[in-house]
Amino acid sequence: MNVSDNIKQKRIAKYLDYTANKARIHHSGGKQRIWAVALDNKNRIIAESGNHYLKTHPLQARYANMTNEDKKINLHAEIGIVAILLRLNKTCHSLYIARVSPNNDVLLAKPCKICQEALNIAGIKNIHWT
Repeated sequence: MNVSDNIKQKRIAKYLDYTANKARIHHSGGKQRIWAVALDNKNRIIAESGNHYLKTHPLQARYANMTNEDKKINLHAEIGIVAILLRLNKTCHSLYIARVSPNNDVLLAKPCKICQEALNIAGIKNIHWT
């Protein structure tokens, strides 16, 4: 591993740690606490969003219908990010996603089929998850 790769790995670890800490304090209204953070091409945070079990969103429903996953209409953190980016007319260079358990343990946060489709359409290619 060269110096550049080492710096990149440290940056990824830094933002995943930041995202996991935000997930720990996030009150989603359910047992899953997921947080997503979008960065621009200069590694500045441009959007943050968490999942919500008590809130639905038309964009979430639209992507759910596109993937035949129509039962998942509660707002996912990734769809929240896409909605914010669309509203702000911003482009995301890197996205970080973290999920924590009720005991605050870090869990796998790979995007679901719905969210992956939304991220693909939004052109977000650098996606890192816990």
